[in-house]
Amino acid sequence: MILSPSSAALARSLRALCLIALASLLFAATAHAQWKTTTYTLKGGWNSIYLHGDASYASLETIFALQTAVEEIWRWNPNPTQVGFTASPLIPSAGTPEWSVWKRGSPAESSLSKLIGQMAYLVKCSGTSSTTYSVQIPQKVLPPSATWVRNGANLLGFPTLKNGSIYPTMVSYFANFPAAIASNAKIYKYVGGELGPGNPQQVFSTSSERLDRNQAYWFSAEVTSDYYSPIEISPSSNEGLAFGRDGSFIKVLVRNRSAAAVTLTLSPVDSESAPSNTPGFVGKVPLTKRSFNATSLVWIETPITASYTEAIGPSSTVELIFGINRGDALMTAASPGALFASLLRITDSSNLMEVYVPVTAQASSLAGLWVGDVSLTNVSNKVSNGAQAKATLTDGVITGLTVVGSGGFGYTSPPAVTLAPPHANSNVTATATATIDADGLLTAVTPEVGGSGYLTSPLVTIVGSSDVAAEVTAILTNGTVTGYNVTAAGSGYTTAPAIILSGPPANAQATATATVANGSVTGFTVSTGGSGYEKAPAVTIDLPPPQTGSSTPTPFKLRTLLHLTDGGTARLLSEVYLGQLAVAPNDVGLCTSESLLKQNALASAQCFSSSHLPMDQVITSGGGSFATGQTLTRVINVPYNDATNPFVHAYHPDHDNKNARGEGLSAGVESPDITRTCQFIFTASPPAGSSVTSGWGSSVIGGNYIETMNGVHKDPLILSGTFELRRASQIGTLSQ
Repeated sequence: MILSPSSAALARSLRALCLIALASLLFAATAHAQWKTTTYTLKGGWNSIYLHGDASYASLETIFALQTAVEEIWRWNPNPTQVGFTASPLIPSAGTPEWSVWKRGSPAESSLSKLIGQMAYLVKCSGTSSTTYSVQIPQKVLPPSATWVRNGANLLGFPTLKNGSIYPTMVSYFANFPAAIASNAKIYKYVGGELGPGNPQQVFSTSSERLDRNQAYWFSAEVTSDYYSPIEISPSSNEGLAFGRDGSFIKVLVRNRSAAAVTLTLSPVDSESAPSNTPGFVGKVPLTKRSFNATSLVWIETPITASYTEAIGPSSTVELIFGINRGDALMTAASPGALFASLLRITDSSNLMEVYVPVTAQASSLAGLWVGDVSLTNVSNKVSNGAQAKATLTDGVITGLTVVGSGGFGYTSPPAVTLAPPHANSNVTATATATIDADGLLTAVTPEVGGSGYLTSPLVTIVGSSDVAAEVTAILTNGTVTGYNVTAAGSGYTTAPAIILSGPPANAQATATATVANGSVTGFTVSTGGSGYEKAPAVTIDLPPPQTGSSTPTPFKLRTLLHLTDGGTARLLSEVYLGQLAVAPNDVGLCTSESLLKQNALASAQCFSSSHLPMDQVITSGGGSFATGQTLTRVINVPYNDATNPFVHAYHPDHDNKNARGEGLSAGVESPDITRTCQFIFTASPPAGSSVTSGWGSSVIGGNYIETMNGVHKDPLILSGTFELRRASQIGTLSQ
């Protein structure tokens, strides 16, 4: 039977479990699967198994659909309040907190729906202990872990190596953790058949008992520990070697618990294909081994394409560093965010353990949730307007530009001037017909097509004369042939001769430069007039630089949330949630409303908010792109009656948008509509004053910020400063 200690111990354990659950949720946001199928040999009656990987991708009904001999699954939920068993382990009992159960065909009696990883289960099969079944369960590989509870019942499994046909003995495996098999400890294993005196069966000879990696054992030992193997493998990420979209290296600490030197063998292994309804992957991760050359002072990247060894001294710890070749042809050809997955198998020279470490990476992409701050350092209400101009056209050529209006304001240097090009197919060759009299003389030439784009009168050629050729000149008006003068009638024509006109010149775009005085554009110089214009082209003049005005006493922070989809759409958000989604299969995701989260998992979700933006808005209006060297513009519209409008006050009669009779007022009476045009100018390196030393452009991104605010003041307010954003999630989908 199981006894219970104090409630204080329970409270401490619950807090620890909550922290573990939260950490698991956050890491799961970028977790991906590397798959390996495990085959379990079961007997009729009760068996125990241990899942080193996760199989929660499908329901138990789906996983065991073809394994009809499996009748029940019981999951052991470790309870820190238990002090241990005296004669036998806890008998499974539905409805108790220690057990969750699934019974085939009995959903009303089932509280277990999925098989989670690094967990022990009891499996009841039909038949007797003389009946044997082979059950295969595909699993998402997880890094090894174990938690021993002091004075409690521990149902655990271990990543032992099957050397040939046998597993290591318990004595050899626990040589560096003797408390697990001490004389006062009790160990039980399930051997099939009904529960009773012979099942589970107590293990008395640990020197001969083999430790099967696929089986779970009951341990009762006076110890609290995380021991799972003589060699402890601790990646810097709980997901294993998870490089994500932008990671370049991962450190792994390897601790040798034994008093003897050990040689590890590390082997790259391909992942199995992903089960249906789970994310697929493009290929294996191009993993590298990183080592530092003390002579050249550079890191050496060696591709891991075959097994290699690492030696570890007795009772010592080494740091292994793994990298990724993002220049691999398959990775560079993959679409942004494409998944790569594989495994790293690790065994030891003592033939005790076999550990599989998951390896994942994604093709580089900036997709995901970015959280940070805009740091405003300058505010100004100085007006800066762009200049305007119009072009003068003569015979298809730009011959001058004139300033329209005041010439703008705020220019500190001549702005760039761009004239629209002529129409691509605007130039047309003119055609005409000739008329002769009875004496064989050419008397007239009549235009058929006037053509366009002529800069000078075209050459006219007359063919078909048997005596003296006639001579004709064309009359040109605004680039078009409008008539002809016969300068010599010629002689000897028997039929009207053909008229051939030379074509207009090829189109050319005009160029010009501006002249600035006292902050305004005062004139232009036409550099090249171009050709082929049928009408005066549009003229574009660059805007003056922003008026930064006076510096703020101290930087003013604005929390900023930007989400970039896998397809490249950037959204400015006022609020976003990270947690398990309400929609099956309840994956961890990003959404814009708490109602889209799984309601019984809200305690482990996260909420990010930006108080300076209108509530419940997803802002995509604007232009530009989210990338280094680019500018992203987002336009925020704050309605006159929005709660975040600074002119609105629900309890002030002059700012509640109501008249004396309580009737609603329109925009601009008591509060105006406000428009904020925000420019995020992404720079290739951190802006001045930044403390970022690494990861810029991948895990950290930012640059200069400019915002133009209209509606607050009679003149536009110009706010400027810098911004820095850090990637909080690599999830490229946003549920709305």
